[in-house]
Amino acid sequence: MEEGWELCILVEDLQLTRRIRVRGDTHIGGVMLKLIESIEVRMDWSDHAIWWPDENRWLLKTRRTLDQIGVQSDSRLEFLRMHNVTKVQLPDLQELEMTINYSQSVFGVVVGLCRELGIRHPEELSLRRPLHLLMASSAGSNGTLGSRFGSFRRSNRKSADKPELSNGGSGSGNFNPLMPRQFSETSRTSSSPRTPSSLGPPEASPTSFNSLRFQRDELASLANSPWIPLQTALLEKGVIRSKSLANLSAASEAWFDSSRSLMEQGVRPNSNELNSLQLRYKFHVFYDLNVKYDSVRINQIYEQTKWSLLSEELESSEEEALLLAALQLQIYLQADLPASPHAESPVSKSGSVLLDEADSKAKQASPSVDASGSNDDEIDAALAELEASLMSDNFLTLASPARLSSVPEEQPEKSKPVKQQQSLDKMPELAGYLKFLKPRKSTLRGYRRKYFVLGETTLEMYSDQARNRLEEVFNLRSAEVNANVSTTTQKFGIHLFVSDAGSQELDAPMQELLLRCEGKDQYAEWIAGITLVASGKTLASRSAFEAELSATLAQMELQTPKPQQRSRERNGQPSIDFDPENFLAQRHLKARKQSWLREQILIRLDNVRDRGLLDAKLDYISICQRLPMHGVAHFLVQCTVGPQPERPAVVSFSDFKREKTAGKVELIGVASNRLMRLDSSTGQVIGAWRLEEICSWTINWELLSVQVRLARPPHELLLVPQPHDVARAASRLGLCKTLVEFLGGAAFLRLRQSDKSQRLDEQRFHQLTGTRDEAASR
Repeated sequence: MEEGWELCILVEDLQLTRRIRVRGDTHIGGVMLKLIESIEVRMDWSDHAIWWPDENRWLLKTRRTLDQIGVQSDSRLEFLRMHNVTKVQLPDLQELEMTINYSQSVFGVVVGLCRELGIRHPEELSLRRPLHLLMASSAGSNGTLGSRFGSFRRSNRKSADKPELSNGGSGSGNFNPLMPRQFSETSRTSSSPRTPSSLGPPEASPTSFNSLRFQRDELASLANSPWIPLQTALLEKGVIRSKSLANLSAASEAWFDSSRSLMEQGVRPNSNELNSLQLRYKFHVFYDLNVKYDSVRINQIYEQTKWSLLSEELESSEEEALLLAALQLQIYLQADLPASPHAESPVSKSGSVLLDEADSKAKQASPSVDASGSNDDEIDAALAELEASLMSDNFLTLASPARLSSVPEEQPEKSKPVKQQQSLDKMPELAGYLKFLKPRKSTLRGYRRKYFVLGETTLEMYSDQARNRLEEVFNLRSAEVNANVSTTTQKFGIHLFVSDAGSQELDAPMQELLLRCEGKDQYAEWIAGITLVASGKTLASRSAFEAELSATLAQMELQTPKPQQRSRERNGQPSIDFDPENFLAQRHLKARKQSWLREQILIRLDNVRDRGLLDAKLDYISICQRLPMHGVAHFLVQCTVGPQPERPAVVSFSDFKREKTAGKVELIGVASNRLMRLDSSTGQVIGAWRLEEICSWTINWELLSVQVRLARPPHELLLVPQPHDVARAASRLGLCKTLVEFLGGAAFLRLRQSDKSQRLDEQRFHQLTGTRDEAASR
């Protein structure tokens, strides 16, 4: 009698079940060999592996035995294909059919997708579920969704009687935002999802993604996306317009765990429940954007940022929205023009949107090379790049001043805001008279004129310039700095949220301060200095201060309307007619008449008419990077502030339940450089900590919570995520992992160096994110 026992395995491709006789010391490779011999079907089985549904895991280590893994006679295994074709929606809402490895980690899948699409730095992206499907499943399983999170203004159903939105020819499928809208009864033909091979796949490169020598063919349709009207995006492409701050936390639940495979997270190939995956930028720290190599990457970042603004996921002031709309219109106009040989040069007029000072200064100092190819220009550019690299500050997070280069370089030097350093032990400072107001305490008294001194980490307020009486000191470490500017009304204000140093409460909210400047030059100096200090730097970094000052002045110059110039240039020029609905968020459309908005966008269009296609996209990205909540991931949590008492070894059920429900519901915001506590109803910042002030974070697998240890009060935060489907523990566990992954991912991206040939360290990424418990890492 043959020894061993029978093992049942389902072969999915053939839809048949085979029973093979194995023993406990049979390794996985031997099991697959016996299975293939028993099938007696000649085909390529090299892309198949064994899947264990009960344990929700792949058996990929072929040398391990059944006893080591724990497979017994009652186990049911499946023999599945690892690579499958799946529809992937890109950030520009285009859908492509791409081959995905369902046995590989999501991080590895994204690396493969970016290699095929020609996108460098895949560590900035990740995969997520379609948000509208997540909302629908949560609403079906939990009736409290609407009461807790409000409603989403979106409908998946399209009425058969409702005409298609089109202004092109019959069946053209092209929408022109500069033509009047027409409603045609003829349905617009929708093209089927394309494959990257049909677009011309990039050549394989032996070098790393971070190398500037990464060679590939340009994918024209990905570098210049087709125009999609806003209503089409809302009705057909899965874009959701949210109504409250709590709705923003829904997007955080849609992300996949980067350290696990798609199959391990409940996604099966060819599933009707999930018809597509969304590839999105998860970490908004765009490293080394280069117009020569990153036309596809720049376009995808621009498109994702644009839809975030139009769907009101990202908020901006009215003047910023009008400027961004003008840039969006300029991008559309430039997309139809033939590209000039030097219009998209990596050193034309503006360099790259970089997040470290070294690359920013290097791109700024690199002039474009003309047709004569002067050697002197190349030598000067190399020397300027070397000088910038020696003066660099690796962790500076500022937009490149060269991106908005409409302001002359001499203009910031008219006033010397930072005093010259007399000695090595004396810190430069910024001093001057400002108008000051505390909204909660002195609203009735109005603004008061005080003398302020910006030092290394503090903002000191004196009664006069003599500095005889110090009235108050504000600590600017981890302060939230918001612009309150209106160039049309000449109002230049700075809105600050600073920690209350005098409060003894661990849960004390941040103080709200309003500063008003006399003119745009003074405003640019002060907001540049305060932003620098709040980000952890000092005024001793002269180049960093000048970079922020230059970028601020340039953006204000672009935002300033010039109606006289517009009226003069309008004569003899064809009128541009467009619908502002496709360029502005809903809240701006409700506040003003469309005719006024159209006119204001055209006025600001004159300020950006000299921008080329990629220059306009980079300007758009750079301005959005300066918005207060850009790149912030929101999580709805129960937050307990302060050190937690030591937990006994044996906990009663009542104490365990009390621990899980302790704390009040708040919003947690995780950005690339800080962690914030937000009021869930108003969005006001309650507390903020820079990434350097976070000592550690751990997941409590029993309470399904995240414990964050801080370097300053309250020293500890206990966060219990609140998913949409509160009845599912798996949703809470997945949200804990996503929260930790955002923290670790931000730390990982800050470790990137200026070396362009550095390779992507996937192991370090998983070590910092730390999203797998001991049971899952077996």
